Amino acid sequence: MRWNEGGLDRLSELAAELLRDRPDVLVGAPVLAAVAAHRHSQTVPIVIANGSGPLQAGLAKNYARPGGNVTGVVNLGEELTSKQLQLLKTIAPNTSRVGILTTGTAIIYEETLSDAARAASALNLKLVEVRIDTFDKLPGLSSICGKGNCNGLLVTSDPLLQNWRVQIV
Repeated sequence: MRWNEGGLDRLSELAAELLRDRPDVLVGAPVLAAVAAHRHSQTVPIVIANGSGPLQAGLAKNYARPGGNVTGVVNLGEELTSKQLQLLKTIAPNTSRVGILTTGTAIIYEETLSDAARAASALNLKLVEVRIDTFDKLPGLSSICGKGNCNGLLVTSDPLLQNWRVQIV
């Protein structure tokens, strides 16, 4: 077992280290861990434990029959974005400005922003992109989104944000 200590910069190194031990199967979360492992092996079975974007990362041909050596469980976060905004508007109908929290590093970053923009427009919401790319910037979230800048927050399906979920809440 290896832990990337909440960062993404060591994923390739850790995957290579694990594969040197000749495992029967490699399990990783998020999808970025599977991407790192796949760069080092196209034969060892790789299981995605959680994440988004295996199709966009080229790890699978489709969800029903991924092909290759990568399979697993993924969030369809990019497809749920509009539903999440609808739910937010339902439970807080006076919401008008929604912060969309991202690090900008997720494989599905562009798709998520595009989906969120379409959904926000349909719901008459103004999106405010809130990009926090390092853990030490997280305390600034309240000043970025506070003071009337946002009256709702959508946390994207992003591997680093998943690591920081306790602090975000």
